[in-house]
Amino acid sequence: MLLIIIAETILLILMAVYIVRVHMSLNTVRKQLQAMKGIRTNALLRNVTGQDTFNGLINDMNDILDEDKKRIEDVDRSMVNIRETISELSHDLRTPMTSAGGYAEMLRSVDLTEEEKSRYLDVIIERQNTTNQLINQLYYYSRLKTDSVTLEQEELDLRRIVTSVIALYYVDFEKQNSEPEVDIDEKKMTVVGDKDGFVRIFSNIISNALSHGEGSYSISLKETDEGYRFTMANGASKMTQDDAEKVFERYFTKDAVRSSSNSGLGLTISKNLTERMGGSIKAYLKDGIFTIEVLFKK
Repeated sequence: MLLIIIAETILLILMAVYIVRVHMSLNTVRKQLQAMKGIRTNALLRNVTGQDTFNGLINDMNDILDEDKKRIEDVDRSMVNIRETISELSHDLRTPMTSAGGYAEMLRSVDLTEEEKSRYLDVIIERQNTTNQLINQLYYYSRLKTDSVTLEQEELDLRRIVTSVIALYYVDFEKQNSEPEVDIDEKKMTVVGDKDGFVRIFSNIISNALSHGEGSYSISLKETDEGYRFTMANGASKMTQDDAEKVFERYFTKDAVRSSSNSGLGLTISKNLTERMGGSIKAYLKDGIFTIEVLFKK
């Protein structure tokens, strides 16, 4: 009986010691969490009491802390992007709007001829259209970045899409007194994807060429063993290889000060859409000719 009492007493003492150590461990973890509260830190919880029982719990809590840290970093990056976007948008919209305002003031002059009034009105309308294009481009880009754009999956004729897009820019090529060299295979090219997405891809590429190219425009769409390859080439004597590698970056343009008609988002959108629809896109510079190449699998 005495041995049983002694054994029970020892067991109770050991249990009491264990409970005390558990309490101390929990209190230590609590103090570490309190020290982290309200501050940014890379510190993780430590098992300073040596209780192996808490290793799993502490590891799980450290995983949660790591995930929270990554979420905060993502929010920080998003905030930086938002601030940059607002800054870039302010710049892009200010230029055409200021220009339109200047021409509107000039229209108040009583000394203007009807021809001058007509010309100024044309400029104001062009600046208004540019502003609308910039807003639409930015809005679409923001939707792409938040995965709010749903891309349809339907069978389409890539040849028909490309030829229709080229036709849209016929007047723009005429204004530059430059007729593009067009080489398109005379056959149906079936792809699966979103029609509006394809139109935006090729429209942005051609628009970029018209805004920054120096003539010698060449457009082709050919069937290859790899798939359907679209290329847009133009003269670019002032472009460097480093420029060519950055054209798909957000807001990058060759111009030191971006023109009012180009936000630098067009090629970024083209790259995003191309990759989302299973294609690939690249740009390169060779002998003063800048080329953008898009490939979609058959």
